[in-house]
Amino acid sequence: MTIQVTKSKLIENIYRNFFDIVRASDSIFTNIIYAAMPDFELTKVNSYPIIILNDPKLKSEQKTMEKSKNGGVIIFEVYTTDAKLTAQYADKLIDAIEINKGTLADNGIHEVFNGETNGDTIPYGKVKVHIKFIPFTFVVYTSKTHAY
Repeated sequence: MTIQVTKSKLIENIYRNFFDIVRASDSIFTNIIYAAMPDFELTKVNSYPIIILNDPKLKSEQKTMEKSKNGGVIIFEVYTTDAKLTAQYADKLIDAIEINKGTLADNGIHEVFNGETNGDTIPYGKVKVHIKFIPFTFVVYTSKTHAY
């Protein structure tokens, strides 16, 4: 369930919106999306796929006398043992965000764009792990805090 972004919980609310959209988009994401690398054995093929959603990174700038513009990026990491599956999960994830840009905007997250994806393949024990990084940039406008 997505939520309205509030200034007091900016990072938490942004994270929750992206997390909830992807998790609700397809049942394949229900048990494989995490906030950090899970605490289980990752050297076995059946430990994958894993999707990590990192906390958003924000940079604030003054937009007007009353508003601040908070530009940011949030990055999904897709880990699988099959290159084709990595691409399929990445496509489903990107599609979920793309078709829900209206929901994100309704909740205060605007100008959502998929950045340049990149990936790698690394050995993890006896398992070859394919990784894809999928960044999304966005903007959130907040009321400025006045200090006197």
